[in-house]
Amino acid sequence: MRYCILSLEALYGTALVLAVLIMQRGPRLSLLRGGLRSLLYATGRSMKQNAYYVMLWGVAFTWLHIQNSFTGRHIEADCQNMAAVKACNILITGANRGLGLETVKQLTEDSCPKRHIFATCRDPDGPRSEALRELAKKHPSVITIIRLDANDPCSIKESAKEVGSLLGNNGLNLLVNNAGIVANGTIQTSSAEDMKNTFNTNVIGPLLIIKEYLPYLQTAAKASGTPGMSSNKAAVINISTLGGSMSTMPSLYKQFPVLPYCVSKAGFNMLTVLSAEELKADEILCMALHPGWVKTEMGGEKAPLEPKESVEGMLRVIGSLTEEQHGGFLDYTGKPIPWHHLNQKKVWRGCCVSLAASLRSSTEDSWTTLEKRFPGKPEEKNGHEKADPGPN
Repeated sequence: MRYCILSLEALYGTALVLAVLIMQRGPRLSLLRGGLRSLLYATGRSMKQNAYYVMLWGVAFTWLHIQNSFTGRHIEADCQNMAAVKACNILITGANRGLGLETVKQLTEDSCPKRHIFATCRDPDGPRSEALRELAKKHPSVITIIRLDANDPCSIKESAKEVGSLLGNNGLNLLVNNAGIVANGTIQTSSAEDMKNTFNTNVIGPLLIIKEYLPYLQTAAKASGTPGMSSNKAAVINISTLGGSMSTMPSLYKQFPVLPYCVSKAGFNMLTVLSAEELKADEILCMALHPGWVKTEMGGEKAPLEPKESVEGMLRVIGSLTEEQHGGFLDYTGKPIPWHHLNQKKVWRGCCVSLAASLRSSTEDSWTTLEKRFPGKPEEKNGHEKADPGPN
């Protein structure tokens, strides 16, 4: 009877493990084997004796896998089926060229009758803003060009006042922090000035922009009257980069020695995480997007992606966001990007050992009770069954 109970539990645990393998094959298989070995080693029991542990470990593994992996998969599916951004009032920084300009173009072409885009840049009257000025002339009722220098706190404040006067009683539904600069350099070649400039533009600037425009985002969130989070209600989208991820950048550093830029973008990512924590009470969505390696002035000619393709993907992602992605980091296809480096094998094995250690003591009484209820049954020692020798 006892073995029947254990066999059923082992079967259930195995089913959960198989479900995980179906969800994501490949490296997970070796990880799973290593975790089970660690589990059995920590408890000192055979596989049959560890039926309870296998079952509970399977539950824990499945739950953690779903928490870490399914969000990105849902986003990717949504991006293929849902409409693009439907937000009415949108502000985009760095909108005079590159990804910012392409974003303004695509949002202008979208058929949203009440949409208004505040396209900001450092020098609206300069030669580098000519393309944006031409676009605004074609769509005067949709695009308003605003001067905003992310490296100048006074400019940020003035822009917020100007946008606020144009919004009137309406709120700002979508803020896209796109402006940024790149500075090449390594530890040996980077200067203090390089670090200051990149941090001012890539970290401090976005922080002050969120701060100054927060009242308008709060107005939009309150006016929506719908619970939850979305980019159509009120959202801050920070255009970040893979270079700000501690999980991926070390392997790319020799190819892209841009230390000031990467360090500033890592700070930008932390700003995203902490902003998300602070803004969730107002139901303002906040997350980071990686546009890919794009053929722009910043990305260079060797980049594999055209701005049009990158922006199309990002807008699909933005239009599909929900509160599940609040505080997350996704690429332009909707796939999640890890914030930092983790040795997954060590983490999972450590989790298994800790789980087994805690369960071993808590379930000892259950084993004793079973042995008392079914006396005379074969016992297992060192993983081998020994039959009852009977009377001598």
